Amino acid sequence: EVGHVLHFLRARRRLSMSALKILLCSLALLNVNAHVSMDRNGVAASGGFFTTHMKIPHGKFNGSDHMFTTKIELQVPPGVRSVKGEPIHGWSLTTEMRDLSSHEQYSSHGKTVTKGPSKITWQALSIENGVHNEHLMLVGLQIRFGCNFDNPTYASTTGTRDVPQPYTTWWPVTQTSSNADSKDMAADHVDKWTNAPNWADNDETGERPCPYIYIYPGNRCDYEADSGAPAPPSGGMMWFGEYKPYDPNGGWQEYDVVMQLIEDEMEDLANLRDQVDDAHGDANRALS
Repeated sequence: EVGHVLHFLRARRRLSMSALKILLCSLALLNVNAHVSMDRNGVAASGGFFTTHMKIPHGKFNGSDHMFTTKIELQVPPGVRSVKGEPIHGWSLTTEMRDLSSHEQYSSHGKTVTKGPSKITWQALSIENGVHNEHLMLVGLQIRFGCNFDNPTYASTTGTRDVPQPYTTWWPVTQTSSNADSKDMAADHVDKWTNAPNWADNDETGERPCPYIYIYPGNRCDYEADSGAPAPPSGGMMWFGEYKPYDPNGGWQEYDVVMQLIEDEMEDLANLRDQVDDAHGDANRALS
């Protein structure tokens, strides 16, 4: 089945631009929107390192001109030991830390680590350095996952865009856009990609789909005995206080490939719809 899906998706990648434009028009009523996502969004091993890119969609179009993305804030979920964000030329990069709970603390090079990342912020140093609506922002992330996961948000995976997986971490993102003539890069528009654990817009709160990363029980975790009780065996992970043993098939490599191809197709369609919107806007201004 996976082979058939891969064949179909790869064949779609070979469609001509004209065919994609026709398909875009057919899908316009379905509201295919660009969104913040992780590229790749899984599958990461507990206790291990994982490299991905955060894809930031086009800035807001305010009806007469394009805005510039000038600030990105990424909330680091509990259960993550470290995150290294990619520096962007013309932007500042800051990382905020939090105190780790006792069960989140771990030993590294003979020392107990008591703090972990809580938020990473990228801030454009000027409006000229902001990302224009015509461009896509792609930011690299090097992540090391921990071994204990008990954030209440993780309890539900039914809202993910993909086939629901047993273990999902959610990464809320706030995207700030500023008008082209903004001298102080004011927050003229803010997109909150924070609607976890649901991959959908929330009309009541204004929140939009929250990016996520699937994880699985890896083989790199070790545990100490707690209050005299025997420690769990090496490997695996703790999920809401319950030990999950190492899963040698947890990587789901073929699934990851399929989901990436789908993600690429959706991004292409969203970009083409933006081009159509731009053309409509230019035509309206020319006729006014």
